[in-house]
Amino acid sequence: MTLYKLAERQKDWHRLEQLMAKRRSTYSSNDAIAFTQLYRSVCTDLSLASAYHVPEETVQYLHELVARAHNHFYGAQKWTFTNLRLLFLQKIPRLMDKNIYFRLASAMFWVPFLICTALAYVDPIFAERVLGPITMAQINEMYSDGFEQRSVFAGGAGTSFYIYNNVSIALQCFASGLLLGMGTIYVLLFNGIYLGSVFGFMLSGPHAHHFGEFVMAHGPLELMGICVSGCAGMRMGFAMLITHGETRIRSLQKSMSEVMPMVLLAATMISSAAFIEGFVSPSELPATFKAGVMVVSAAAITVYLNLPRLGVNRES
Repeated sequence: MTLYKLAERQKDWHRLEQLMAKRRSTYSSNDAIAFTQLYRSVCTDLSLASAYHVPEETVQYLHELVARAHNHFYGAQKWTFTNLRLLFLQKIPRLMDKNIYFRLASAMFWVPFLICTALAYVDPIFAERVLGPITMAQINEMYSDGFEQRSVFAGGAGTSFYIYNNVSIALQCFASGLLLGMGTIYVLLFNGIYLGSVFGFMLSGPHAHHFGEFVMAHGPLELMGICVSGCAGMRMGFAMLITHGETRIRSLQKSMSEVMPMVLLAATMISSAAFIEGFVSPSELPATFKAGVMVVSAAAITVYLNLPRLGVNRES
């Protein structure tokens, strides 16, 4: 970052300082837009600072500025029990109800998933073409034995791993939406094809019982979490593609009021799935118990997404 560029960026930093000196409740619409744009640009400046060998005192200043801006924006929001209840029982279900992006994301994942599950189940050659012989051998090895006694530590470590793995997929679905939604579409199709092939291959093999018993408990939450992440990514991407006369940045900013609750729902599903995957799925609990968890999870998801139609979340 050249000295000229540094001086130019300092104007934005000082402008952000000025906005933070005001109460958010007094912001005009232009102030709110400017704050969002400046906050993001300062975050970018901070991420690039080390690469451009910016002086250490400037890097420290940017760290403090970003932290203060974050607290200024999010600290004003009061997360009371009532607000959370309204968010989860009213706003999010209404966002998801008849949501075209959720329907598209679900179709782009579930259609290839089911097709590839069927194809891999009846044709091992198809599974080999998608997964490769090495991956097939590794998956077979993973489920060749039953579920041995696991300690609480092992379950906790497993949960951490599964959170990381599930969040990685969800972040790919969400963040790739910035590529005008095309990245999200690719990630959904890829995971539908890949995971469907894994399911079909394993369910047709000698370790089908072990595999089925492992995936059934956490499967509904994990797979639907991917779909919801895809929904958020597509909403964000298409906001830049279909702007309704707004600038792309402004259209993207307006979409955040819908995108962030979707991300929160996806995070809730994925973290819940990871907990089940770490403690329940690999345990020696009876298969009937795991099947019960699957049924309850699937039923809860179905009821939750249909709350607006059930009239449960009507505003009082």
